[in-house]
Amino acid sequence: MSQKDFLFRAKLINEWESDEDKVPTVIYPEELPVTFGPFTLNLCPNKQAYLDEIFDPSIDHKVDYDFPLSLLYIDMRLTCVDEDNELLLAEEAFQEIEGLLRLFKSGGIYVRRYYQVWEIKGDKAYNIFFINFAPERPDLNMHYLGGYGIDDDILKDFIIFFKNYWTVVHTKKQPIYSALLRFSSSYEGLTLEERMVDLVIALEALFNDGGDSLAFKVALRCSCLVYPPGQSRKKCYDDLIRFYRDRSIILHGHQIKKPYTSDTINGLEEIVRKAILLFLRLDSQGFNINRMEEIDNHLFFDPKPESTEGQNGQNQ
Repeated sequence: MSQKDFLFRAKLINEWESDEDKVPTVIYPEELPVTFGPFTLNLCPNKQAYLDEIFDPSIDHKVDYDFPLSLLYIDMRLTCVDEDNELLLAEEAFQEIEGLLRLFKSGGIYVRRYYQVWEIKGDKAYNIFFINFAPERPDLNMHYLGGYGIDDDILKDFIIFFKNYWTVVHTKKQPIYSALLRFSSSYEGLTLEERMVDLVIALEALFNDGGDSLAFKVALRCSCLVYPPGQSRKKCYDDLIRFYRDRSIILHGHQIKKPYTSDTINGLEEIVRKAILLFLRLDSQGFNINRMEEIDNHLFFDPKPESTEGQNGQNQ
């Protein structure tokens, strides 16, 4: 069985922090390139062209077409055997790193495939494939998700986070994998209702045991796992029951009475983020996260959930 090594590339797009009516603050790490797992993050040779296109499109710029038009880019090396579909494996891996970036810290961030493929032979890379006709999803969500700056300190914390959880995600451990994919896909929603539906499905992936009274059980388990006893737990429970009701209304083709705000859906996103992080923590402690009985026993006999603060240093 023969093996081949490939190089895939993606552009990293993030929403920068900015004050109203002011030019965004462009933040990026100084200590680049940096490698973690199969990925290498680096500053793009087309950085200036990218910034000129945003801030002063009248400027003519030269572009290196071996790289995307972006501030930062990610290279990924992939080893494949004969029966592997290297394009599919690359798409999955980029989805997974995108999901981890979104789980690590709130805010708009996107990993978009650059459709060139190189085969690596020895110390040289040979361009073997270029395709650029796939429909491009929106680079930035129409609803503000918050800024996502990446400096050296944030990158250092993310690499620790990546080392802790990449294997769990890349081996598609359930129910974390399904929950993370739905959590991440919520960033692609063109409406707040679409985002809400994806986030509720992510919670179902974690807390659904296939029985009756699904909304009640998911809301109760999630609120008790994420929050200690008190008003925050009660509010979380009430909010999740309402989201379930509204999801049913939307999926049956009707309109909800009160439109959502970005703050409301971003709040739901944070609940889902904390729930997934706690499942990752329970998995690292040896819990069988596929059995709801173990999760319920944890809630009954160890009622103080471990805080998600400090797991990545960036929860907000």
